[in-house]
Amino acid sequence: MNTVYGVSSDLTGNAYDAVMVLWRYLENHYGLRMVQAAIRPHMTYVVGECRKPRALATKLDEIAFKIEPHEIHIDGIDVFEGPHPVVFLKVAKTAYLEQVYHQLHDAMTEAGMSVQKQYQPAQWVPHVTLAFRDVPPQSLTPIVQELAALSYHVKSRLASVDLIHVTKPRHTYMATWPFRGVSPSV
Repeated sequence: MNTVYGVSSDLTGNAYDAVMVLWRYLENHYGLRMVQAAIRPHMTYVVGECRKPRALATKLDEIAFKIEPHEIHIDGIDVFEGPHPVVFLKVAKTAYLEQVYHQLHDAMTEAGMSVQKQYQPAQWVPHVTLAFRDVPPQSLTPIVQELAALSYHVKSRLASVDLIHVTKPRHTYMATWPFRGVSPSV
């Protein structure tokens, strides 16, 4: 049986704290709780089905050694439209972030993951999810307007990669690997 897994990096510092505040705000004012299944604020690289989680873990162990800790820039609110809209913070797509994404995407594909469409290279949008699955259509516009009125210019250092078993009601963090790459300029 195929099981769904995700590969992500947890936010750190002020960005982590800011997203936790937003999650609580959306829960208290709109009753939105589904995003909390993720447990920790993060940016996801890939999500997909796989029969062999050990193969995913082996590849992540190999590749984390090559990736440097890196900074992401979070700026602004947006929405993935659809029957179940997703409200998210935008993450700037830098050349290095794209390189990391492609390394992780390719490694997970080689390990047997069938990556979901929205996490394929042509569709991938780096983001931090604020609300999904439980956003009532009538609340979407007020939520976006309220959040857009606030300023979200924050940075986060991504220092590790996580393998997550995507389950309900809460995801399970299976393992975490620190990024151990060293910049050639060091």
